[in-house]
Amino acid sequence: MIFRGVFGVSLSNLGAFGYLALALLVPVAAAAGYAFLGLIRNGRLRGALRSLLWGAGGAVLIVFSAAFAVVAMDSGGDPAQRSDYAIVLGAGIRGEQLSLQLLERLTEALGYLARYPDSTAILSGGQGAGETISEAEAMFRWLTDHGIEADRLVLEDKSTSTLENIRFSKALIPGGATVSVITNGYHARRAAEIAAAEGLDARVAAAASRSAFIGLNYMIREALIEVYTNWQSRR
Repeated sequence: MIFRGVFGVSLSNLGAFGYLALALLVPVAAAAGYAFLGLIRNGRLRGALRSLLWGAGGAVLIVFSAAFAVVAMDSGGDPAQRSDYAIVLGAGIRGEQLSLQLLERLTEALGYLARYPDSTAILSGGQGAGETISEAEAMFRWLTDHGIEADRLVLEDKSTSTLENIRFSKALIPGGATVSVITNGYHARRAAEIAAAEGLDARVAAAASRSAFIGLNYMIREALIEVYTNWQSRR
């Protein structure tokens, strides 16, 4: 059972060749372990291990730096341009209190809607843990409090991720309409990639970050997500 749990193979399925391989593997592994311990005791392996660790660390740093650069270069989004619909991506709230992330997105949305008075905004965000109202409702209240007419705002209050934000909002948009997505700068690349994957030809309007520390923190997170996503796509 332990062998099956670790290697995903049942001993009963090994057959004669499998048992022979195991019989050979055990003494070979024991000999290799003994030799490895001997090298460590003699100090011969320290230089090789140090070189290996430095090389591995350098490779990780290069990959992360490349991903960070890609995220940073796309953080400005696209030049502001009128669209029939602007999808405002939700972000976490505490009770009914807006997070800084969401406030930045709403400030960008407010400017966008003021600049293009015939555009409609889709406010996309469901209700998560610790939220007493949906993110969509929180955005609706803030924008109407700041002078945006309620009939220019459409609520999408079921989504729980960026993918669902885009997918569920797309279902509310008539065919042939032009679309923009409003989010934070550090989130612009991933939002654009998801929109494209969902068949939505959308420009991304990027909100400026009010806190350099928080902006950097989220950009690091997005770079890690970029590395993971690319790794997954190549598996």
